[in-house]
Amino acid sequence: MAEFTWQGAWNEILEEIHTYTGEPAVILFIALAAAVYLMIMNRDVRTKILVPLLILIPVVINPPLYHYVYRDLRYWRFFWLLPQSCLIAMALNDLCRRFRQPWLKCLCLAVTAAGIVLVGTNVYLREDKYSPTANPYKILQRTIDISDIILADDPHPRVVFDNKVCFETREYSGEIIQPWGRHGMTDSAEARAFYYEMISQTPKDREALFAYAEQNGYTYVSCRKHQEEKAKELKKTAKAHGYELLDTWEKYFIFRKKPAV
Repeated sequence: MAEFTWQGAWNEILEEIHTYTGEPAVILFIALAAAVYLMIMNRDVRTKILVPLLILIPVVINPPLYHYVYRDLRYWRFFWLLPQSCLIAMALNDLCRRFRQPWLKCLCLAVTAAGIVLVGTNVYLREDKYSPTANPYKILQRTIDISDIILADDPHPRVVFDNKVCFETREYSGEIIQPWGRHGMTDSAEARAFYYEMISQTPKDREALFAYAEQNGYTYVSCRKHQEEKAKELKKTAKAHGYELLDTWEKYFIFRKKPAV
């Protein structure tokens, strides 16, 4: 485990919060405003919800705990303990109860709903996130095809993926073991650090990728060849670490570790 530093742990927590809340984090600020309103105006909510929430916040957003305990867990799920949408709903409900005229209640609801819609992002409009269903698993067909190629060669493979295929394989097969992803994987802090460094690179450091796979005992490596990348150089790097080309799928190259002679 890397050495603990307050600044390093805090930066990682901020990155997790940024990923969870999205950009801009307007909904988060609305939830904070709702919490302040409820703290001042509603004693019951203050006692039953806000006080426990104030105790939970320093437990969840805590650099030492994050570094030594939360880091190797699904940390973003801890944010579910801090219910921003519920706070907004409770504040709206409390505010509407204070209005006697029905039209004011409706106006308050309409303004709040319109505000959230205008500052939020409709995820269903993102073509990079949603597409027509291609198979019963409701995942990208490339994941199934690439997985089938590997599983046909080894029913219990250890695989390194250099792209987002690693996030979907758990929905297709629990037999594929990976160093990073979401299920059936080691997913250590060191593996995640390597993954984030790798995906941020342009161009990709293939030497480091195959070295990591070789050193950690992974028998398969799946790479997505980029436009500027030469297949000959990719195969040469794989060969230097004992991997040979098993198959290809469109721009994806699948390598396997050569058996020991």
